[in-house]
Amino acid sequence: MAADHEIMPFSIEDFDDMIGVWELANLHYKPLGRDTRDSILVQMEEDPGMFLCARVEGKMVGTVIGSSDGRKGYINRLAIVPDMRRKGIAKALITAIENHLNSLGLRIITVLIEDASKESMELFCSMGYFSHEDIAYLSKRESQDV
Repeated sequence: MAADHEIMPFSIEDFDDMIGVWELANLHYKPLGRDTRDSILVQMEEDPGMFLCARVEGKMVGTVIGSSDGRKGYINRLAIVPDMRRKGIAKALITAIENHLNSLGLRIITVLIEDASKESMELFCSMGYFSHEDIAYLSKRESQDV
């Protein structure tokens, strides 16, 4: 059964609520690096439409952040609090961020799933995403905090 939820952009004033959702969802994040309040504020100023949340009765219960490299769109930080999962909220957030990315002319949308989460893999596959077993993801980081 779908939860009675509302999908909307959120602002830096919602930063603590966003972190609370991430923590309840056990989402890994970088509080000393790219996920600081100041870093998120800079990202929000570039495109506020990339920061969406789901609210039920006014309370933030889910988040998603989009990003773009100009050629591809990326879905980041999809998180739903545990007691609101399997109610259609994640799919609604994915659809909303896909719509925003498409409105920017992006026709390829990607997602990286940490720890090969079976639940996340199933969700994205059910929405038309497919795994590229022939691609390795590598990163070079200034520090483990970024």
